[in-house]
Amino acid sequence: MAANSAQKKRLDDLEKSAEGIRREFEQFFMGLQRRAPTMTQAQFAGTMRKIKEEELGDWNTQDRFRFNQIHARFVSMERIWARTLKQIEDGTYKRDKLKLGLRKAREQEAARLAGSQVADRVDLPRPVSGMGEATDSFDVDMGSFDEDSLSGTGPSKPAPVAPKPPAPRPPPPAPRPVDVGGSGGGPSEQQLQKLYKVYMDAKKRTGEASTLSLDALRAQIAKQVPSIRQKHNCEAVDFKVVLKDGKAMLKAIPK
Repeated sequence: MAANSAQKKRLDDLEKSAEGIRREFEQFFMGLQRRAPTMTQAQFAGTMRKIKEEELGDWNTQDRFRFNQIHARFVSMERIWARTLKQIEDGTYKRDKLKLGLRKAREQEAARLAGSQVADRVDLPRPVSGMGEATDSFDVDMGSFDEDSLSGTGPSKPAPVAPKPPAPRPPPPAPRPVDVGGSGGGPSEQQLQKLYKVYMDAKKRTGEASTLSLDALRAQIAKQVPSIRQKHNCEAVDFKVVLKDGKAMLKAIPK
């Protein structure tokens, strides 16, 4: 009777050990454990093999039957663990594939958001030292821009009131201006003049001084439009005066 009781306890311990190893493998597959319990598995497999080869023949029928059940269940789990470990090693395990898919989705979304915010900034040259301030930078949708929309968008500090300049004299005949519109893909001469006027008005409303001339703006846009079209593979480039940090700016918008 005592022998039967001791054998039953031994089988209970074997069953409990097999179940413990199964839980450890599940925790590893779920990412809760850093290492698979392969060492514990190998030791338990050795114990089961020794019992089967050296002791099982002396056991009674009931104990042998129960041992064989525990052993068969453990061997079946070992096959599953080996297959899953191989999938993890090859990078085909469903948990790792899910993580990879989520990471790729996040990277694609970040790239899409970054691409939607790309806009070329018109880079005008700085004037020669002693001949005025650094050339202005700007943001342009010629059709939708409303000069009155600049009201109240300047800095809280009121802009200094400049004396009204005398009426300008008619300029002497000048060579035909550089055509940045039409087939060139930039604004027309009429749009360019409106852009210049709106920009200079915005400068006054924000209290900024500017020495930029219409000819300088025309020449620089004519220089910048071809490179912007080539970079963005677009047919035309528009421009839009905006206020940023209390300063008037111009931004190129590929179409």
